[in-house]
Amino acid sequence: MKEALGYDYNYFGWWWVEDERGTNQRLRDAYDQYNAEHPNDPLPFEQFPVI
Repeated sequence: MKEALGYDYNYFGWWWVEDERGTNQRLRDAYDQYNAEHPNDPLPFEQFPVI
């Protein structure tokens, strides 16, 4: 998450994240990228929801 969000990681989960939809999409993209690169060892949790 830290790598996917960059600076916004410091504020993840707090009300002052400026672009919640963009943050969510970056997490979704990072999730998909990781699982594509590691098909035999996918992340052990569900994809981030669409907001």
